[in-house]
Amino acid sequence: MKKFVLLFALLLTLLLLTSCFKVSYAVLTLFMNPVGDIHDGTEVTFTWQLNSQDEVISANYTLHIGDLEVPLGSETSYATTLGTGDYEVWVTANFQTRTGVFNLGPASTESNHQSFRVYSSGINFLNAENEYASDEVIIEWEPVDGLTHSYIYSLDGGPEVETAACSATLSDLSDGWHTLAVKIAESGQLPATFNFRVDTTGPSPMIYGSDRTAAALADGDIRPFGRYAYIGWQFNEPVSAVEIRFRDAEDLSTWLTDWIPWDPTVSGMLVNDELVTLYTPDGISYLDHLFEIGHSYLIYVSGYDELGNWGYSYMTFRFDERYGNTDKPEVYYLPFSITPASTDASGTMEIYVVAPNVRDYAAEDIHNYYGPDTSYDADLMYIQTTLLFDEGLEVEDVIFPDFIDDKKDLSGYVADVGELTLCRGFVNGEDEDEEQSDILAVITLKFGVDMNGTNPVIAIDDNYIIRDSNNRVIDGIVVDNFGYYVTIPAPEAAGM
Repeated sequence: MKKFVLLFALLLTLLLLTSCFKVSYAVLTLFMNPVGDIHDGTEVTFTWQLNSQDEVISANYTLHIGDLEVPLGSETSYATTLGTGDYEVWVTANFQTRTGVFNLGPASTESNHQSFRVYSSGINFLNAENEYASDEVIIEWEPVDGLTHSYIYSLDGGPEVETAACSATLSDLSDGWHTLAVKIAESGQLPATFNFRVDTTGPSPMIYGSDRTAAALADGDIRPFGRYAYIGWQFNEPVSAVEIRFRDAEDLSTWLTDWIPWDPTVSGMLVNDELVTLYTPDGISYLDHLFEIGHSYLIYVSGYDELGNWGYSYMTFRFDERYGNTDKPEVYYLPFSITPASTDASGTMEIYVVAPNVRDYAAEDIHNYYGPDTSYDADLMYIQTTLLFDEGLEVEDVIFPDFIDDKKDLSGYVADVGELTLCRGFVNGEDEDEEQSDILAVITLKFGVDMNGTNPVIAIDDNYIIRDSNNRVIDGIVVDNFGYYVTIPAPEAAGM
């Protein structure tokens, strides 16, 4: 009997010792919500469960977010917002369980791992330009989060295309504006858009001559001048460079010039049989005796748009003699007398603005020549010219002599610093008693002693108006717009 009791006590002691050193066992499971890849800014919640066949009497948890460890004690959930990137998350637990009245030894375990990505739907387009001179354009982009993605893009709302590349090659594009929409394939956000323009067509200049009866130019102040013609042009889009060229229209194998660079800010030119003034990017130059009276020529005007596309147009023109030297209608000025200034009185300069043959030329019913030198006129009704001069000169007086007999004279002037605008109107009504002359105006300018011995430039501005009694432009009148130096003598040279 004693042996049995001793054996029982020994067995009980062994059981107690065994239970004290037995290791606890449990399974730790990690969950996340939402599941899978998530958009940046989205809150993600991690929860976990520790399951054991024994009773868990204590547990301390640590959440691992990559290299980051978050001690959470006995908490079984954790909510956070993560930055963009690829993540691996798991939980470790240090715990102890109990079986019956016996506590099992402490233990640790690790949960399953959750791998996912936090991404941004943002896309940055890399193209520095948004205008292209080709019908094939490559659009490149990069994700804001710097991660690897698949993308979906569509052009102008068309079919969607999925790609792993960060670029799209778009071919056979029509001229005009286009929109490329790109989004990350797994994103539910709106796509990013890139607007760009395709322009494969060069600029098209409209060239117009100075015949007001052609090309619907009846309302413009267009000025051909017999042997002279004003040729202007207008492009259908902004241009970065312009060139002109002349060709023989009666022998197309003969080019009179190569392409001549032209100042893009100047949209026209005055040409005649004696001189062509060229406004080049480097300044003004001239071509002498390029054209002959009665011969037909072509002017070509070409332009490059801002993308380098090139386009051109051309126009035929010819000079015909409208008048000889004795009946040529023209407007110019003459310095009539100059008196130097003294310490006691201002100096004076008397200038005549004259218009020989203008009155008779305007009275002719028709000037019918080869276009663009055809015009239909009635009597002169209005003429406006502006005299330009040095700011050291000042208007003192203006006299308007009788210019047309049997017409009432309605004339006036506007004086400003460095310029004087003359306005002469002629209507039916009582005429002055004065005999008519070719003088439009007698102008007296005054100046101080500092102008003595100088050579100021005086010119008639090229912005003038000459109209008939039907308010139509009178073509064919030659206005001398060239600036001339006028010498103001010193008092000694003038014998004062």
